[in-house]
Amino acid sequence: MEQYSKFFDRVNVIAKKLNEWITSGEIIYIISNYEADGIAASAILIKLILNLEGKFHLRFVDYIDKEWIIKYIDEFKNRIEEGYFVFLDIGSTTLHYLNKLFPHNKVIVLDNDYLRSKSGNYDLLYFNLEELNIDGELEISTSGITYYVARAICQLNIELGSLGLIEDLLPFGIIGALGDNQDKGEMHGLLGLNKLILDDCKELKLIDEQKGPRFFRQESHILNSLLETIEPYLNGLTNNKKAISDLLIKLNIPLNITLKDLSNQKISELNSELIKYTPARKDIVGINYIFLNEMPKSVLRDAREYAILLNACGRLNFPSTGLRVCLGDRGTQLREATDLYKKYRDSITFYLDWISTPDNLIEKSLVQCILGGSIITNRIIIPIISIALKNHILNPNKIVLGYLQYKKDVNIIYGINPFQGENKKINIWEVIKQTNKKLKIDTKTIGNRKKAIVKISNKINIKEYLDILESIIKKQIE
Repeated sequence: MEQYSKFFDRVNVIAKKLNEWITSGEIIYIISNYEADGIAASAILIKLILNLEGKFHLRFVDYIDKEWIIKYIDEFKNRIEEGYFVFLDIGSTTLHYLNKLFPHNKVIVLDNDYLRSKSGNYDLLYFNLEELNIDGELEISTSGITYYVARAICQLNIELGSLGLIEDLLPFGIIGALGDNQDKGEMHGLLGLNKLILDDCKELKLIDEQKGPRFFRQESHILNSLLETIEPYLNGLTNNKKAISDLLIKLNIPLNITLKDLSNQKISELNSELIKYTPARKDIVGINYIFLNEMPKSVLRDAREYAILLNACGRLNFPSTGLRVCLGDRGTQLREATDLYKKYRDSITFYLDWISTPDNLIEKSLVQCILGGSIITNRIIIPIISIALKNHILNPNKIVLGYLQYKKDVNIIYGINPFQGENKKINIWEVIKQTNKKLKIDTKTIGNRKKAIVKISNKINIKEYLDILESIIKKQIE
């Protein structure tokens, strides 16, 4: 715990201020990212606010830039001086704009993302995880940060019985970490501050760690278990009922038994076949995180599947449905979320097939660009890139750009640096910014060294853009 002492000092500072805001009676305006980590973090904060009889207003967004902030402030101009603003899983890359445009004593940013740059002094309340020697990609999610802040606030309100709320909030720290793909430890285990949250969950018997094949709903028929598992994603098998049936029949495995009914020998035979469907062979076996308070066979039983369901809701434009599930709805909202989850699985298969078609991809020596046009949506391009890189549908040794239609005359570029090792130092935000400068594109680039977003005119020649961008990357490498 000593290694995280500075982190917890920061938690306590922010918790004290947020507690004052909530108990003041003024509205807490929550602006959250729409993906699983943002939804889970929102659930934590909303449960806390309701417990303290506070008020809130929530909005889910794709990203924020200067243009968005100006519009938001104009919309809420009569309330800026009265309410308080909490940004969840968003805001780290635009601190300079938040600092410039918002009243400094009105904003808290809870975000595990890298700051745009290490320099810069801001009067806002936020976490600079790099400065605290914490890896925000591995050790803590936004939900984890929000949980620790909420826990500190609960400890400030013992007389209100808030300590009992901690047990209710804990699981969302795990869901957010898994939704953010932070299970990068041995056998896909959790690390750092995430591991501390996991240990607390285990101590309270909220979660069980089970080592074995990493497939969802292992109490269900094995055919359904394999069919509905998209993490790991198995090329040609995931979401393909006939292919799975043929494989199980080949191995003399009945379709209507559960994975837990199989002998160790049969499990070994099955794993040996499954690794043929993915280059990421270590993904087949690992740690499953099972929520003991959720029903067997439920889509919420496996923490990873719970996280993917929330991502499905957010990426298909219904984050509020996922939020209501987090807040306890196990009826209509869970059914709607489950329907969205199926549509999401189908869409992943479709989009991976799309980018596998040569006409939809431009490849250069250091860069590959997905021509998504109006087919691939801005909310789903990043997860598609992630799955495609892991399965070598995209080259994991090249920078990835997603080139999509944004509006009638405007396209949007998403840049991702997937490199590890020496090339990890390539700053994709700086690369895109310099490319825009050479082409005299005056729109702002938002992001950090790992990922960046920029809007450009559809009159820009994308091949020329890629030529210039690649030349800049080469200079960075040199």
